[in-house]
Amino acid sequence: MRQQVPGGVQSKDISVKLKGALSYRDRHNAVVSARTEAKTPSLVIQVQGIPILAGDMPYPCHLEEDHEEGEEHIDWTLEMFEANKAHKFITMTFFKAVPMEGVTLWWNKPLNHMPEIDITKCEGRTKGKSTFQQNFKEAEERFKAQLQQQQQQPPASAAAAAPPNPKQVHKLVTKRYKALRKEGIDLKEAMVIARREYGLDQMDNMDVGTQVATMFGMPM
Repeated sequence: MRQQVPGGVQSKDISVKLKGALSYRDRHNAVVSARTEAKTPSLVIQVQGIPILAGDMPYPCHLEEDHEEGEEHIDWTLEMFEANKAHKFITMTFFKAVPMEGVTLWWNKPLNHMPEIDITKCEGRTKGKSTFQQNFKEAEERFKAQLQQQQQQPPASAAAAAPPNPKQVHKLVTKRYKALRKEGIDLKEAMVIARREYGLDQMDNMDVGTQVATMFGMPM
């Protein structure tokens, strides 16, 4: 996410705080509903003590692995706007939390009071009108059927290679992303490269039901 500021602003003048972010261990357990009374994070950006942007996020996000629960500060950089030296950008990195591991969640706006975008037109996103609940139920039913079929077959060979640990892959992708950012690669490209190097780019073109089924270990 980016926020424009005047060109004379220095890093020491800026304060970026995020309240209500989930801990790293809860990054795959983000459920926001009236029943659970869970809240989404709120963002406040100040320049010289004056708020220039504040609002609630539409969905949960989580802290980095090395951040302690309760911390309000997040990682951000101050970058020059090449097309107009009179302006700079605060570039902030948020880590999206999801209801379960392996699911991709597309945000249609960064803050609740901002206009929505049509995420069905985003490059690389599979179009479809089915809801997450519908996709998950379908994937769950397919998983149960597959499990029943496997139980009726002889045990698979113990020599079969174990699937990669999703948590370990996530750590590697995050570490690689940070390294690429330090090399000067822009935000979007760094994430694309990091995900591609560890094979996560293959998940981007899957619908939610297929992602959940893949997470369950079902061949598609």
